[in-house]
Amino acid sequence: MSRRTQYLLFALWVILLASTPLWASNYVVRLAVTIAMFTALSLSWNFIGGFTGYPSFSTAAFFGLGCYAGALSERAGVPMLLAWGIATLFVGAFAAALGAIIATGLAHLLVFTTPRPRAFFAWIVALATTVAVALPFAQNADLDAQIATAIVNLVIGISIMTLIGSVISRTVVTADPMG
Repeated sequence: MSRRTQYLLFALWVILLASTPLWASNYVVRLAVTIAMFTALSLSWNFIGGFTGYPSFSTAAFFGLGCYAGALSERAGVPMLLAWGIATLFVGAFAAALGAIIATGLAHLLVFTTPRPRAFFAWIVALATTVAVALPFAQNADLDAQIATAIVNLVIGISIMTLIGSVISRTVVTADPMG
């Protein structure tokens, strides 16, 4: 199959998926959205893992940090179950700190590039917090653990939003229109 034919088939596929809400039932629209999401997922994985050859180290890094914290705890004489708890708290604190650092970088970028950086930042962090709160309920775990994780994620998101949002409000100085 020639390259031109491949591009033509891809364009037809995109047009078919984009026009689905105009002619299809609710079931077919949901199916098309699911197909589009999995297509985007597979293309992104192909790009990251295939063309560039970059493996994803984030999962391995958090796993390694948890193992390290757990091993140090057990070596200090902490019982195994408590060491697992310490490792989980350590990885959670590290992830929260990393999220705060990323949010701070985003805030700096928005201060220099947008007319209303606090509003943009609030929306972005609110959406990220919503995803972080909803994500535990997509996992296969006990309801108590899901609720606890969602509450912790909510507290972290609100903390990041209020702390860095207040820094943004003190950073941005509005010009006086009269002077």
